[in-house]
Amino acid sequence: MTVIPGMPARMETVGKAEGATRIWIAGGDSGIGSMPSGMAIGLHRHGGDEIFHVLSGTVRIHSDGRNINVGAGQYVVIPPYTEHGFKVLTDEARLEIIGEIEMGEWVTVLEADGSRRQVEVRSTMLPWHRRPLDGEEFDFAEFMTMQQTTVHFLDEDPDEEDDHNAERR
Repeated sequence: MTVIPGMPARMETVGKAEGATRIWIAGGDSGIGSMPSGMAIGLHRHGGDEIFHVLSGTVRIHSDGRNINVGAGQYVVIPPYTEHGFKVLTDEARLEIIGEIEMGEWVTVLEADGSRRQVEVRSTMLPWHRRPLDGEEFDFAEFMTMQQTTVHFLDEDPDEEDDHNAERR
């Protein structure tokens, strides 16, 4: 057994380096910190399950073409290969995210002409990424630039039936 002490106000990730063999978790009691309102991660897919647990605040999740708003105490399960992203709607939002180790990540890139392409991102930096092939290098700035091509899909308000946080307002 490995005990990982909490580190408030920053992202904690528990994965392979801490002894996990199949799953990782990011957030824990302190949640994923430093998430201001408006911060967004664009559309992407993974080859495994990913679970979002909103600890506080409100977050908009885009999943398979729909936007939903979720609030504190709620979970969203993203099945394998489902296109998704998220946007923080309130400054106090904190998340806990759980997924499969090395499940892979394919970022949806929206080109200027409106076409889309999927780019697999490989690194040793994030526990959900598959390891780089020989000679491959990870460019974090390029990764974030690709993510930003689709964040505008998260700007659209959900339909009323998809606003799972409405009763908490």
